[in-house]
Amino acid sequence: MRRERDKTTRTSPGWAVVEALMGVAIMGLVAAGLARSVIAAGAINRHHLVRQRCIAAASAQLDSLSAVGKPLPEAGFRRLWPGLRCRLAAVPGKGDWAGLILHTAVVTGTSRGRPVTVTLARYAPPGKEAP
Repeated sequence: MRRERDKTTRTSPGWAVVEALMGVAIMGLVAAGLARSVIAAGAINRHHLVRQRCIAAASAQLDSLSAVGKPLPEAGFRRLWPGLRCRLAAVPGKGDWAGLILHTAVVTGTSRGRPVTVTLARYAPPGKEAP
């Protein structure tokens, strides 16, 4: 009777090696998936950082136009936001906005070779026009 019980619980000698290899393979797949998701999250983070910098630069230009009537100096803009380009435009308001000036700031940067463009606009009283 004792012999029969030993035969049923015994396994082949190579089974532990196969289990260990499968465990290592599964852990490798999990690590590869995790690495890929971390890389993708980093790329998205860099894109959002460039977009946030564009928003900050456009807001600062519009704030300067509202406060002092002229945009930030070019040297100051380049120092604060290197790698970004800004275009300013001023057009007269229409309809209910007649009598005001619409200031538009378009700021462009690049993230991973792709352009990131942010356009912000604000109405201001006359006399505070972009050059």
